[in-house]
Amino acid sequence: MTWHVHHIGPDDRGRYEDFVASLGPCEQLTFYHSWEWGEVMGERTARLERVALEHDAELVAVAQVGLHDDHGVVFWYAPRGLAMDHSDPQRVAAAYGVLRDHFRGRESAAFLRVDPNVLQGAPAEAALDAAGGKRAAIFTQVERCWVAEVQPTPEAQLEWLKERGLRSNTRRLFNKSRKAGVTVRASDDPQDLETLIAMLRELDARKGGIGKHDDEHYRTQFAHMAPAGHQKVFLAEKDGRVGAASLMAIYGQEASFLHGASSAEEDFRKLAPSYLLHLETMAWLAQHRPEVTRYNFWGIVSEENRRPEHPRHGYSEFKRGFGGYKVEYIRAREFVYRPLRRSALYLLETYRTKRYQND
Repeated sequence: MTWHVHHIGPDDRGRYEDFVASLGPCEQLTFYHSWEWGEVMGERTARLERVALEHDAELVAVAQVGLHDDHGVVFWYAPRGLAMDHSDPQRVAAAYGVLRDHFRGRESAAFLRVDPNVLQGAPAEAALDAAGGKRAAIFTQVERCWVAEVQPTPEAQLEWLKERGLRSNTRRLFNKSRKAGVTVRASDDPQDLETLIAMLRELDARKGGIGKHDDEHYRTQFAHMAPAGHQKVFLAEKDGRVGAASLMAIYGQEASFLHGASSAEEDFRKLAPSYLLHLETMAWLAQHRPEVTRYNFWGIVSEENRRPEHPRHGYSEFKRGFGGYKVEYIRAREFVYRPLRRSALYLLETYRTKRYQND
């Protein structure tokens, strides 16, 4: 029984997308596996390589892998790992071993990083370790997130959230914004993205840094993802002014809250329209994208760091306030080719973790 790795070019897009679609509802499948996100990687990384893994002539997995350079340490990174069925640990270990060997020695890279959407403690985690994966110093994509399940009606949504910890103050702010005339709309207009970017800039300056990306990070992904229906901007507005805005990724069964900001204007601060923004986004998804069943708020801090003085306490508690549940994915794994160079970056990332209180 043999494995083969094939390059996927632009002419193979149909085959790539047909295979991803064949995986069906799958928690390991995310918007990072969309062809459009690969186009984003092609513009935002030093090099993009799409590959297909075949076992005895059967297509088993595909991946989009970008070449990165962090302080002179070059490495390959496949966001959310292989698009494949992760239920068979033996096949998972074999497939990641094949991917590991394919990139060995390429571009003098120190390692290959992967971070599949695998739950902590799942058999696939041990399979990655069996393939030689080493635990990374820090997460790359979110690994501890807060999730709500999208319900078919607004009434059912509120009931679901109440049963899972919706705070009374959060519900009060829903009603307060509604009574004040706040409305929420979805948009794929680049000008509305610019509104969000401007709000993120203002928030970054106001907070003394929020880890904001450069503006082109948002523009590039929106230019590729929005036309395919994989991203939308949601805006909470009153009297023609925007009080809060978010960038959502919508793919398969999941909608993911990628970025958000709210206005510092006094009337909006009192209304806190960000709460209604998320509730109405869930309602929009139920009406317009009924295949979406999960609303992923993304990152929250760990239980041990759940304290007011933590720099991300506020937004973490904001998310928890809706009710829902925590989901924890495994730490990224690295297949090491050049141990000394990888160690240098590992130490740097460990320092960043402690300095910025990432966990």
